[in-house]
Amino acid sequence: MVEQIKKGSGDKYDYLHDQCKILEQTNKEIEELEKQVSEKKEYRMKLRDEVIPNLMEELNIKKWEFTDGTEISLSPFYGAKLSQERKQECFEWLRENGHGALIKNFITVDLGMKKDQVAQKVLDYLKSLNISSEVKEDVHSQTLKAWFKGEIEEGRSVPSDLFQTYVTNRAKLK
Repeated sequence: MVEQIKKGSGDKYDYLHDQCKILEQTNKEIEELEKQVSEKKEYRMKLRDEVIPNLMEELNIKKWEFTDGTEISLSPFYGAKLSQERKQECFEWLRENGHGALIKNFITVDLGMKKDQVAQKVLDYLKSLNISSEVKEDVHSQTLKAWFKGEIEEGRSVPSDLFQTYVTNRAKLK
């Protein structure tokens, strides 16, 4: 795209061309840096969640202080997310097992322009107003993780095939 900008006569056209080249190069540099950050985060996760915990378990230690004062310890980390393919089953299971309060309901309404007063009406009136609406249910990811952690720590089971759960030891540096 930048190559299509023709150099004009005068300093301002040359300056515009140069600034476009700088923008193009800056975009490429940012893209590369974002890729590097993503790769570093993935590497950190592998060290934190696999390599170091496995080594510490082999050495049969939960906590260690090095001579420089750095401390490494293991603590449980809980993860859970809704299976997108089985989301409705997840909601049913939560409701049937007394955890329906975790589920949030979202209502999306297409009111068009200048319908601020209609937006204040109750959901029951939407159909009578011929306003199309959609109800969406979801559980916030942090809420689900916290709930899962509580269930496991209380000794209750959660179907991992529905909720894509995992428990691991995570290394923490201090």
